[in-house]
Amino acid sequence: MIRPKNPGLNATKGARFLPPVAFRLLIAALALIAAASAAASSVFAQTTPPSNVARLNSVELTYTSGPNVGTRITGSAIGPAFDSTSAVNTYTVSLPANAGSANFTVATADMGTTQFYDPANYPDGATRIDGSTLNSITAGSAVTVILRVTSADGSTTRDYTFHVIANAGTTANSSDWDYDGDGYIDVWTPAQLEAIYYDPNGDGNVGSGSTVITAYGGAFPGAANTSGAFTMGCPSGTGCIGYELMQDIDFDTAYDDRGEWLGGISVSNPTLAFNSTLLGNGNSIIDLTSDIGGLFASLGSSGAIRDLVLENANVSSESGVTGGLVGTNNGGRIRNVHVEGVVSQTGSSATSPIGGLVGRQTGGLVEWSSFTGAVNGRCDSIGGLVGATNLLSGSLADNRIFASYARARVTSDCPGASSQRRIGGLVGHNNNGAIVGSYAAGSVDANNGGKAAGLVGHNDGYSIVGNSYAAVRVTGGSASGDIVGGLIGEAGTNSRVASSYWDTGLTTDSRDTNTINNIGLGRTRSNFE
Repeated sequence: MIRPKNPGLNATKGARFLPPVAFRLLIAALALIAAASAAASSVFAQTTPPSNVARLNSVELTYTSGPNVGTRITGSAIGPAFDSTSAVNTYTVSLPANAGSANFTVATADMGTTQFYDPANYPDGATRIDGSTLNSITAGSAVTVILRVTSADGSTTRDYTFHVIANAGTTANSSDWDYDGDGYIDVWTPAQLEAIYYDPNGDGNVGSGSTVITAYGGAFPGAANTSGAFTMGCPSGTGCIGYELMQDIDFDTAYDDRGEWLGGISVSNPTLAFNSTLLGNGNSIIDLTSDIGGLFASLGSSGAIRDLVLENANVSSESGVTGGLVGTNNGGRIRNVHVEGVVSQTGSSATSPIGGLVGRQTGGLVEWSSFTGAVNGRCDSIGGLVGATNLLSGSLADNRIFASYARARVTSDCPGASSQRRIGGLVGHNNNGAIVGSYAAGSVDANNGGKAAGLVGHNDGYSIVGNSYAAVRVTGGSASGDIVGGLIGEAGTNSRVASSYWDTGLTTDSRDTNTINNIGLGRTRSNFE
């Protein structure tokens, strides 16, 4: 604000200073004005229009029956920990066995209003739930409720979902783990995600063995068990057909009742392929650590993983096939899955394929998916997205990478020289595979030699690369037989490349820049901008 000049306070020509008494009176007047302004502000605050903020300010659950009646349910019972400033809208509430019943008490920010609903047919036709109904949440049940918060002025709303799990497990078929009836078993916790290890077919049948039954039943309390066949509440006609994430799964914040960290265990079963469906529903698996080569060691021909994010993943193996999501894809479908993290091989001379998303694909589809981070491979078939494709049977349509990308630092660290190393910003070795509408960005470091390129290290067999590009800084080896390519390192006689490009300003060769393989269409940086 520009203030008007006061001639009595400016030492300019013709100005004069206030005498001491007048100055003291001025200070007193300013103090009175400030006090009056504060009072006016208080009145104004009380008369401002209703808030348009729809936000839950606090959540409290209290036992209303049982041995803990009147006791508040706090701490780790609500996961993640409720934070009124968070964007999280889905919470899990875990009640111990024989706890009795519990009731919600909620408060909104800025005098908003709340209403609980049954999730069925929400929002159109949904049934309102009153306090007495919520008071029937008892041990041995799993209840999901939706809380709609409406701002004080009625202009905005925000929905919160609370999944209340009462861990009694003492009554047969007392827990419904497919609350929405879509055939997918609900996954709310890290323990439930890890339980997929025992059920790769996604039907709730884990087989015999007390250890397996105890582990799976502990993750899904209350599910009826008949000789290892769990009743999960799926539709009677189709049964259970897979799993779905109901919220983010954060391994770094998963603790048992002793406060010990439970995180860092891969759900992968190295002896069985995952032949079911995992729906991420746009949720994330956070801080996963696996030392057996992926979230899943193998994805079978009936397997599918969709709409999932892995954040800050740390996946490794000593010498086996390694991928951030899947070690080997044997015909499964991966759609809209994004992995961010580090994927590594720890064995000094490992030759198995390694990729940011998939280690090896012998058939199947990767589409609309990506990897961002670092891939630290050893000796062969190292790719930013997929280490190697190797179609065992069928046509190229059965082994595709479509509309996907890698933004990664890809390195090969193999002792000794080897011209068989194949390293690519997207795929290390593409053998009878189709790559369409995809790209790679970042860097490929093959100082120890081999066939290195921005997109594909070795395009082999009848492979096709179309409508794809690479903007990757490639550094090649210096030994005889080493190959560096902006787009493709080495191309098989029957392989094809169409309408695909590479950035000429990013590819280097430690011997002579004239030896760069010019497969594809080289373009300057300005052509990409």
